[in-house]
Amino acid sequence: MDRFLKWAGRTLTRRGDLHETVSLVSLFSTFKRILELNNTILELIADMGDKLGGDYVFDRQYIHSSCRQMDTLVYELIYNFHTLAPKKYQALDIVFRSIKKDIEKELAGQVVIPQTEYVISYDIITGDFDDVVGGKNTHIAEVRNRLGMRVPEGFAITTRAFQSFLDYNRIQDKLAGILENWEHNRISTRDASQKILGMISSSAPAPALSRAIKRGTKELQQKTGKHPLLLAVRSSAMGEDSEHTFAGQYQSFLNQPPQNLIKCYKDILASAYSPSVMEYRRQKGISEHEVAMAVACQCMIDAKVSGILYSLDPLDPSRDVMVLSAAWGLGLPIVSGKVAADRFMVSRQFPHNVQSLDIVRKSRRLAAGENGGCEFEPVDAEMQTRMSLSDAQIRELAEAALVIERYFKCP
Repeated sequence: MDRFLKWAGRTLTRRGDLHETVSLVSLFSTFKRILELNNTILELIADMGDKLGGDYVFDRQYIHSSCRQMDTLVYELIYNFHTLAPKKYQALDIVFRSIKKDIEKELAGQVVIPQTEYVISYDIITGDFDDVVGGKNTHIAEVRNRLGMRVPEGFAITTRAFQSFLDYNRIQDKLAGILENWEHNRISTRDASQKILGMISSSAPAPALSRAIKRGTKELQQKTGKHPLLLAVRSSAMGEDSEHTFAGQYQSFLNQPPQNLIKCYKDILASAYSPSVMEYRRQKGISEHEVAMAVACQCMIDAKVSGILYSLDPLDPSRDVMVLSAAWGLGLPIVSGKVAADRFMVSRQFPHNVQSLDIVRKSRRLAAGENGGCEFEPVDAEMQTRMSLSDAQIRELAEAALVIERYFKCP
């Protein structure tokens, strides 16, 4: 083989300029080096995956050194690709620099915003979209797309849109300055919050973002055939619906017409910097650099009854029961505690019998207006003390909760 390669290298050249000939031996050597580099990179990735699996103890130094090693290897790999096929893989340099920059930001503790569309339909969201559309949107879409459960149609306004909003209005540096003063106690939480809320409320989304949001609502209307289209607009921050729930702290808007969507969007972005949310992040050790807000936009459901279900009692997990709260009308005042709700303790074992219940007087409910908005209205006298859920509905909810619990592998 060596004799053949030497002969081939002396006698064969590429077609083209005879002054820029490349021997077959040299090309073959470069090709072998590419394979070696590729294998080394895959072995390093596998090693990092093993460490991440939880069976090994590693520190930040391991992460930094592994990333530096990966950087060097991939750079050499791209260099050899250019040698093998000049000018054919120039885009690799751009992609490499972009990924390298993201990794450096990640290692520095900064949130990395993926380069995506501003608006993404629930149809294509999967479980690895958390950093694109936030925790709430990801979970909603997974329940819909992977488990086949009934979920209102909708779309997500992405974290990339959030970054675009800050960049277009040139408020990123001002925001960082205010937050730095707040973190060093040079300004109060309330004053810092008011300054940030003022900046966001006086700003406007870039034209491209506005067009994307309008296009998303138009496509949703065409898909559902709803006239008028009314929306539930809610927060879906990165990390929300994880161990840090932010339950009830971000803004939500129900039964909104499309023309209100931009204002709702801005108000939800602003709610990421309310005094209570800023203090919550401080208490939980969450850096302000980690804030990235996506937004969930779904078709509004004028619910007869709404509620909250915990598949395991959060106050006493050893009881092995579900905790279910429900009341007439829409669910927002149940979350905030503004209306009384029935409470059921439900067995986790089939047929999910109710072990105890507390039926309260439900004198008012939040109802969706026909043309938008919500308002409280009185509940008919005979319904006020009636159980808000039937045994069959409770059983259906319990079964759905366990399916979701098994899928996400946690209560």
